[in-house]
Amino acid sequence: MIYELTEEERDAATITGKARTERARSYGLSNTKKSPKSQEYIDLNGACGEIAFIGMLLKEQYIDLKTYEEQLAAIKEAGITSAQYGLDDGDVIISGNKVDVKTTEYDHGTLWLTYNKRGALKIDTYVLLTGCHTVDWTYTFRGWLSSKEILSNWDNRMTAGRFFQYELNKVW
Repeated sequence: MIYELTEEERDAATITGKARTERARSYGLSNTKKSPKSQEYIDLNGACGEIAFIGMLLKEQYIDLKTYEEQLAAIKEAGITSAQYGLDDGDVIISGNKVDVKTTEYDHGTLWLTYNKRGALKIDTYVLLTGCHTVDWTYTFRGWLSSKEILSNWDNRMTAGRFFQYELNKVW
């Protein structure tokens, strides 16, 4: 699935990304991302990926407009939750499934989770999207894994917590 954010979604992602960075700074949180990019860039691209994901689900009729709007509001209003302390419950909820959307600008990027995600027991599924707001605001669904699959295979790889696209389930 490929999805280009609408103008309204771009605005929502920009505001959301900036608010996330400011909120984290006000709480004195340090960066734990696996990227050389700035936190501002990562927060904006992450918000874009989350919004693109629900946009894809709406476009493909996996969710209805009401669910899309509810999840968009949840993305925009998300507070700070700690994976380290087991408080992280993902980014969106689809049919009762708590989904954490991971976004990378690299087409061949991996689903790469920080060590703290091992404690995020409230998350059911991790999704990988690729795309970049500085290029064309277009995002591609690369696949998903259940948290159970991730936790049982966490250390069984060259880099703990890193899953390649060929390992991901392709159909949502």
